[in-house]
Amino acid sequence: MMYRICRGRPFYCIIAYSMPSRSSLLSRRDRFHSQNICSGATTAASPLLESIVDMNRCPIHDPKFAIECRKKMDYSVEDGEGLCHLADFLTPEGTRLLQAEANSVKSQAFYSDESHNAYLEKEDQNYPANHARNMQQRSTKRLVAADQMEFPSSASSSGILLYLYKSPLLKYFVQEVIGVKPLYLQADPMNKVHLNYFSPGDELGWHFDNSEFFVNLLLQAPTSGGEFEFVARSRTETDPNYSIVKQVFVLIALVLSGAIACVRIAKKKKKTVSTSSTVTTYTQIWLRSNSSV
Repeated sequence: MMYRICRGRPFYCIIAYSMPSRSSLLSRRDRFHSQNICSGATTAASPLLESIVDMNRCPIHDPKFAIECRKKMDYSVEDGEGLCHLADFLTPEGTRLLQAEANSVKSQAFYSDESHNAYLEKEDQNYPANHARNMQQRSTKRLVAADQMEFPSSASSSGILLYLYKSPLLKYFVQEVIGVKPLYLQADPMNKVHLNYFSPGDELGWHFDNSEFFVNLLLQAPTSGGEFEFVARSRTETDPNYSIVKQVFVLIALVLSGAIACVRIAKKKKKTVSTSSTVTTYTQIWLRSNSSV
């Protein structure tokens, strides 16, 4: 799935777990420190976790809820989008605690300004610069890595994000949704969790993630912009689908230039979800694979 985040002022965190294939590359010492989640993982939520995650709206301890979420990820079922959006995942108190934590380390963030192609790979000299394989995107943001969030206590407003990341129940839920068992905590001390901050003008350009899956947790919605846009079924393991990628780039360029208000080759499916603390909007862009632009 190719996606981007439009210009705006949200900030959010990214949570990363390791697949079995990735964990097999870890040293024996690192794997000892990684926590394996198996089918016998506890499904009991601690009082602290219940104060962070809204278990009534998002009962991550319930296998039936995980199955429903997995259906949203499955392209083979009706309405399967390849993305599971959980509104009201955090309680108001959980949102407050995580926002306070993110704001407390914001001054430590480093600024990233990158030019990249959608595949996050080096330019392929076999194609021209305007080919979908090489067309450049821009991503700008501020980041705080996990090692900058190692606080003495995980039972206060400091350390809440890492506490959530290490929760066996959350990891159990994620592995049930994506259908991969077991998952491991990342041995990477910096990349297992990181915070992204977007200031006015910042954006996340179109790209395919290098990871098999991702978990984004929105902590603050922007007053404008910040929309999550994605194109489902935009490539496979064997087909980079350059035609679809090129169509997306041309479409967005025409819309941004004001040359067109809409494009016939595409239709948008927009969903806006309001919560007590955030408003999240995401758009799925549908393109015909046999269209030419």
